[in-house]
Amino acid sequence: MDNSIIPASDNEMEPVSPAGMAFVMPGDFPDLDAADVGMSIEKRYFEFDMKGKKIRAVFNGMDFITSTKNGERKQIPAICFQTKEGVFLNSGASLVEQFKNIPPGTPVQIEYLGDAKTASNNNVKKFDVRLLNVKVNAVKVEGTKPQPTTTAAKDEEFLNTEYSTEYWTLAKTIRFTHEEGLAHLKAFGNDFKEALAAMKSFN
Repeated sequence: MDNSIIPASDNEMEPVSPAGMAFVMPGDFPDLDAADVGMSIEKRYFEFDMKGKKIRAVFNGMDFITSTKNGERKQIPAICFQTKEGVFLNSGASLVEQFKNIPPGTPVQIEYLGDAKTASNNNVKKFDVRLLNVKVNAVKVEGTKPQPTTTAAKDEEFLNTEYSTEYWTLAKTIRFTHEEGLAHLKAFGNDFKEALAAMKSFN
């Protein structure tokens, strides 16, 4: 196999603008050979195949998987989450529903509770989703976003998310609906700490 590098001048390529590209100065170039290999960024499907199975991860946001049935391609909403091992997707209907009002970058624990019957006698997987009280420095990636399935607050930026568990626990205690909790949060600039302090004054 010829691994030689072909000079750019020998290739028939249209000149492109370097906008959005990043380069490293020769003196700052890191020792890549000595670097530890990190997680894979290829999205893989995560299957909850055993009752009681738990996973702790950082919720990345909403995405889609493509299903082909009877020759017809269909996009199905899915959640995207990240562990130390990589980035994963799951399209469980109850998971997607629970994550609609959870902001990207939130650390979570997901536990598979087993299957349950719906009113139409279909099996659906049930999950218990808990928010974790740990601070995460998440980086928001700009780019083409999948079409949202709802007008949820997932595209908004949230502050002090380490207070999110305490906030939603108190909101439930004083009988706030999800919509009322989001409205209260928005009134304080989506800052969980400030909104929590104000909510405590209601008691």
